[in-house]
Order: sequence, then C-alpha cells, then structure tokens
Amino acid sequence: MSYTTRCVASRRGRAPGGSHVSHRMCPPRVAVPRTLAAKTSSSVEIDKSLSIMQWTGAPEQLSALESLRNAFDSSTYNDEVTDEQLRWFLMDRKLDVDAAKQKLETMLEWRREFGADSITTTDVAKEAATGKAYLHTQSDVFGRPVIVVRASKHVKDAAPLVESQRLCVFTLERALERLPEGQDTVLGIFDLRGFKNKNADMVRG
Repeated sequence: MSYTTRCVASRRGRAPGGSHVSHRMCPPRVAVPRTLAAKTSSSVEIDKSLSIMQWTGAPEQLSALESLRNAFDSSTYNDEVTDEQLRWFLMDRKLDVDAAKQKLETMLEWRREFGADSITTTDVAKEAATGKAYLHTQSDVFGRPVIVVRASKHVKDAAPLVESQRLCVFTLERALERLPEGQDTVLGIFDLRGFKNKNADMVRG
C-alpha cells in the first residue's frame, strides 16, 4: 500500500521584484513517481474544483481590477502590491473587490511580519539538509513545479518550528518562480511512508 499523497497548491501573490535567490533544493537520487512521469497530458485531468476563475480581460474583470487598484491607493501596501497580485486575488474571490482586498492585505501583512522576501539559501540550509522538503528538478506532465515533502524526515522539536516554516516559504517561492505562462498551480507530493508520532507537531486546543 502506498502512503504517498498529492495535493495542488494555488499561486499566491508574489512580492515586487521577486525573491533574492534562485537555489533549487532537490536531492538528485529521488525521482518523480512513475505514475506521474508515465502519464501524458491527454490521460490526466486536473480536478476542476481546484481551479480558480480564469482571467480573460472581460469588461467586468477589468472594472473589478480598476476598483481594487483604486482601493489600494490609500493602503499602506500601495507601493508593494502588483497588478498580478490584484488579478489573482480578484479571481480567487470571484471578483468580490472587498473580499479580495481584505485577503490580499492579510497576505501582505503576513509576508512583512515573517520576512518572506528576505529568506536566503543560507537561512534554510540546515532544514533543507534533512531532505524533509524540496523542489524537484522535474515538472509534472502539465509543466507544473513539483514540491516533495517527506514527513518522516521532520522530527518534532529537533529544531524550532519557525525554521521549518521558513523552508516551506522558501520552497514555495522557488516553485512559483518556475511556473510556466498560463499556469497557476503547484503540485505537492506528500510522502507519508515511515511517519510516526515523533514526526507530528501536535497542537493542543
């Protein structure tokens, strides 16, 4: 029985100017599962429920974009937000301008507080060396970047949890850099083989 699971992560807004590093973490000894590598695009379908609205430049989309852009004129994030971010969050919120603004500002605030734009290869080197998560060198059959997470490589309390969080952010940022034109999702493969209690970060309510 296989304990490898997959999920698809949607694109999130990127900081202006991109990130500061382009290092790709991927142990060369690990390959994309044959079930992914062997299938062709004609035999694989993306779950439509995971898709968001597509940007077509329709009048109602352009009107919503203009409204959202104007809404950020008085925002403290006005100098940071990009048209790409505005479009993505509008599609994610089905052109609800208020909801898109609230979600986008929450994302930008978190990135500021976490320092997402200043994470470097050196910052995540120790956690990356565990092999717990990395960006694969190969894309899937749709050209999407592939992130592999090996749960058994994460040992609870072996390092502060924030270090794992930095590795997560860093890896996702590298994946977003590799998104092909017209693609807005990243494939995540979660390998649960060998997973034990010591690998779980339990949170009590």
